[in-house]
Amino acid sequence: MVVCYAPPRDASNRTAGVSSVVPDQGNLHHRGRSEPSMTQGPLSAADIRRLFAELASELDASGQRAEIFLVGGSAIALCFDSRRATRDLDAVFAPTDSVRRAAANVAEREGLDPDWLNDAVKGFLPGPDPNALRYFDAPGLLVDVASAEYLLAMKLFSSRVETDAEDIALLYREVGFHTVDEGIALVERSIREDRSRQECNSCSRR
Repeated sequence: MVVCYAPPRDASNRTAGVSSVVPDQGNLHHRGRSEPSMTQGPLSAADIRRLFAELASELDASGQRAEIFLVGGSAIALCFDSRRATRDLDAVFAPTDSVRRAAANVAEREGLDPDWLNDAVKGFLPGPDPNALRYFDAPGLLVDVASAEYLLAMKLFSSRVETDAEDIALLYREVGFHTVDEGIALVERSIREDRSRQECNSCSRR
């Protein structure tokens, strides 16, 4: 797994990931507080990293150690396009309740939307990502970001090509793809791997 710190393209070292927090899906889907210290609006890569530091402090203070796997626009902003900004963070995380409580405390302090960190995407993930990028590691919190190939598979499978055209072009460059056939092959491989996981899970439950 590549370590991804800003600037994104300086990623180098390999390390273990947090793919264990990605739920094993049955099927792939189409698809009165203090004054806030953050400027309202989309979150930049610098904003997100600062929020992770605050989240880590919250978790560590309560004796918790959490893992987050980040996807979507925030993943692209952190590791593939530093000019990108996002209004929320799509992720899966564990332990779920601990992360939600800590995120709520950060939201109240920073004047953020309560769902600034959410796991609504958990039903749309094509299983674990063996090539996830290590982005943040501190007492209380470990954050991995989906690889370019994983994000591209999600974008292509969602069939929102017009809406996601820019992201798809960016991710195509990141993974070194040049043809439509390469994208189709990636989606087909993701589907096959998902079916294999389902079969393995079915056998293990017998």
